[in-house]
Amino acid sequence: MFKPVIEQLRGPMGFSIAAVLLCLVTVSAVWIENDAYRYSCGVLIIAALVDYWRMPQASRPSIGWGGVACVVWALYVGLRYAWVFFNVPGKHGSAEGIYLFPLIFPTIGYAFFLLRNRLTGLADLFMLISLVMLGITIDLSQVFDGERTPFLFQNNTIHASVSAGLITICALAYAENTYRNRANQNSLEQALRLMLALAVIALCLLGIYGAKSKGVWLALALSVPIQALTSLVHLPRKQVLVGASMTVLGVAIILFIGSAGIIRELAPVTASGLALFDATLLDGVGAVRTAIAQGSVPFSFNERLMLWMNALEIITAHPIFGAGIGWQRIWVTTTYASVPYNLMHNGYVEIAIRYGLSGLVFFAALYTTFAWWVLRAWQKRLLGSIEVKVWLFGILFFALTLLTNSNNRLAIGESFILITAGFAFYAYYLTQPRIDK
Repeated sequence: MFKPVIEQLRGPMGFSIAAVLLCLVTVSAVWIENDAYRYSCGVLIIAALVDYWRMPQASRPSIGWGGVACVVWALYVGLRYAWVFFNVPGKHGSAEGIYLFPLIFPTIGYAFFLLRNRLTGLADLFMLISLVMLGITIDLSQVFDGERTPFLFQNNTIHASVSAGLITICALAYAENTYRNRANQNSLEQALRLMLALAVIALCLLGIYGAKSKGVWLALALSVPIQALTSLVHLPRKQVLVGASMTVLGVAIILFIGSAGIIRELAPVTASGLALFDATLLDGVGAVRTAIAQGSVPFSFNERLMLWMNALEIITAHPIFGAGIGWQRIWVTTTYASVPYNLMHNGYVEIAIRYGLSGLVFFAALYTTFAWWVLRAWQKRLLGSIEVKVWLFGILFFALTLLTNSNNRLAIGESFILITAGFAFYAYYLTQPRIDK
């Protein structure tokens, strides 16, 4: 009785199921903050390397100059790490391994390339799991009570908000894809998928509102409306008007319901920030130090200012190549070394304090190249517009969240970096004519 099932699991169907499960584990950090994605990526990398070396040399994909740059960067980071570790005593940084990730970007991309035709149902499962995770963790009775309300299985509300923001972007794309492919679905399937997407978006927004992460609010406000507007481009004029009207109505309802809480959270920080900006234009960095000494800004903002001033001292001393993994030895000598933690609450500062301007330039150039690869694959109709939108708006949203939090050091950040970089290399491999597609 079970023999046919076992035979199917050993064949193409079983391979597809395994591929979907591996991908779900790889993205699982949006639901549960743990390191499971590292193990699934390890399996993907091993499988990709085995396939690569078994392939005839003439058919192997080229990693291009982008891939070479990733390898060179990883070697630079590794050699610099090793030199400091063996020659300089004391504590050597924290969360340093993520800067070695570029070494595996091309391989993860090749793994995605191998799995490209084996992921049927992945989007549906992702949305269903997201609905369940959101539904069982959001306490609607606490969302509007004025306190930070945790949701999803994340270590704090900021992590949960970033995760929900990424899920929202995926849900919007899922809804658009459902509508644009309505000819391939019956009316019931289409209705269920649209309802699923709307339910996930509603729960995400409720969770993000209750979590009160102001940086995520800003990132969503700048990225999601643009994504929503791009989805209207493909609709007939009448449907554009209906869609735009519903969007405006939905935003108005959200603002009406949450306006008091939004104002309560944003007003103090906004007022302090504007006042500090004006003072800085007149007195420079001295105005920031004065604000810290006087405690004239909200407590959380004040701590961020101390962190950023400490980081500025180190970056000023090591502007081009940064302080490397020895930055924590210098941290104890900074003006505000007494601040109780050294998580910078800014992803770009995290890079600059370690690798300076050269590090920021490298990652900016790398992701610019990635965007070019993805758009070129789309122009050649090798990638669908929905996939490209998820990638682009996911990058935009995540880049904005890095202004106020060190999300690149989190599980969600690490998995996001691996997935987006891998997808870019996947797009690059698609454009190579010698690879069997």
